[in-house]
Amino acid sequence: MFLDQSRNVRQSSAVTANLLVRRAWFERVGGFDESLPSGGDYDFTRRALSYGALLSHASGAIVRHPTIDRGCRFLRKVWFTNRWSAARRARRGVRPDLVGLLTFVPFFGVALARRQAHRPVLQLCRPRLVAVGLDPDWRDDLRAMPVLYLIVAYVAGVARASGWLSAKLGRVAPHTVSGPAAPTTGTTGKAPAGAGRSGPHRGGREPAASRLPNLVVVGAQKCGTSALHYYLDLHPAIAMSRPKELNYFIEDRNWSRGPEWYVKRFDGRAPVRGETSPNYTAHPTFDGVPERMAASIPDARLIYIVRDPIERIRAHWIHNYARRREWETCVRR
Repeated sequence: MFLDQSRNVRQSSAVTANLLVRRAWFERVGGFDESLPSGGDYDFTRRALSYGALLSHASGAIVRHPTIDRGCRFLRKVWFTNRWSAARRARRGVRPDLVGLLTFVPFFGVALARRQAHRPVLQLCRPRLVAVGLDPDWRDDLRAMPVLYLIVAYVAGVARASGWLSAKLGRVAPHTVSGPAAPTTGTTGKAPAGAGRSGPHRGGREPAASRLPNLVVVGAQKCGTSALHYYLDLHPAIAMSRPKELNYFIEDRNWSRGPEWYVKRFDGRAPVRGETSPNYTAHPTFDGVPERMAASIPDARLIYIVRDPIERIRAHWIHNYARRREWETCVRR
């Protein structure tokens, strides 16, 4: 009852229990991050979407998956997922805000989560239970709410505190990325981002700082950033990243993959190394980006392209409609 797959897809995420991926896309994105004992499916989906994949919900597909039917196993799962979720956030240097702190308070944390999932705060979700052949009454609500708001909430809160402290004290292993790298060939037939202009680049010969980008196209969306990225990459002194949108400085995209992953996207021998990620300026959807960029690449030059606002909005709407993020039809007046 926890996994509302239709809502997950609308929020651009998916669960591996019923996620079907074409092998070409799996290899292109680089597979799952094996350093994450939990949440790898969410991380993979976000990276795939940043590469241009389209996530769809197949309402006619039926997947059989075993459920956790014992209380102790369920609480172990709650502990495991919450502890590693907090550890990942701490490892990325994300500080808990007021809303994050409220999640540690049993009642507020559960109420907030249920409201975000569009579920009743003080009773079970009737439509979803009825859809699977159950008919709960008020007595089921009385039995379920104390479990959710007290037992589960306290276990989750303690697990988050444990994961946060473990990461801060260095007891959580640093992030490493395994699996194949992102695609290194494109329609231009040029060398991959990790290859030098006069021959293959041997990683580790230059300091990491010399391979970080010193040029970033940060926006705006639907303003010709793809064309600019392509034309900049044609210049012999400029090496733009592949793929175009690395989204490294966004917390829930690729920030958790670490600087080792980021630096490998660039050619250290090129005088100008750049990437293009319009999502960097999508505030407040993605916050904290300027601070991360200032700490990592303080000397980088930034390019921000503007466009007629009405035309930009129109292009953005068409983009979202094509990716099934917008369901309303366009009406001309």
